Amino acid sequence: MPIKPEVRGLYGGVTAVVLAAAALVLSALSALTIHPVRTTYVWGVPTAPANVGTDSQVIEHQGSFTPLLLAAHTPENIEITWTCDAGIAATGGHEVDVFATTKQRDTAGALLLTLVDGVFVLTVAGEALVALPYRASPTDCWYRFHLTSDGTWHAYEGTDLLHSGSNGASPVTTGFASDLAGVPPADVVGQLEVALTTRPHGSTGSSTTRVMQALALLLGGLAVVCLLKAWR
Repeated sequence: MPIKPEVRGLYGGVTAVVLAAAALVLSALSALTIHPVRTTYVWGVPTAPANVGTDSQVIEHQGSFTPLLLAAHTPENIEITWTCDAGIAATGGHEVDVFATTKQRDTAGALLLTLVDGVFVLTVAGEALVALPYRASPTDCWYRFHLTSDGTWHAYEGTDLLHSGSNGASPVTTGFASDLAGVPPADVVGQLEVALTTRPHGSTGSSTTRVMQALALLLGGLAVVCLLKAWR
């Protein structure tokens, strides 16, 4: 017994709806497998860090300024590690910019780590967050400062937390700058290491993502075909 046209149209419409729903579900699931792309830059004076992750990009020492790939010129997080005696030999007590996130130290919103009068002072957007004492000829003495995009920060000596807080600001960053990078290596005292992770600047998916997207496209096409046949 032949199927009536109206019944065939109903079956075709229902099939089209089911296929379209399946395509929609696959599209939504494939979106869950897409991950944001971030870049981590590492830098150091007098040398770059030796042990870095596979997803990190080492910036070689090329003077006082290195352009960075940044979204909105503010990082997702930045970590600065330096020895307690970091500085320049025979400075005569002059102020030393141990690290800055811009080439011009007076740039609004920048992060600046300065050694002045025997104290390391770290400021962000013009606000002094922490002051740490300089120690000549230390024995395995390191300071570490970690700052996230929401302005939350922590300062450590080794593994011991010294200070923490939040100023609600992420530093404007256009490069890595340091007075230590502008003098002969023989005049550099101590060590400085920086690791900066950008905000997401892209997205990537796996082979599973591509398979799911292809199936969603196929099911969507079949739904259109069924719908067209249902209208005949």
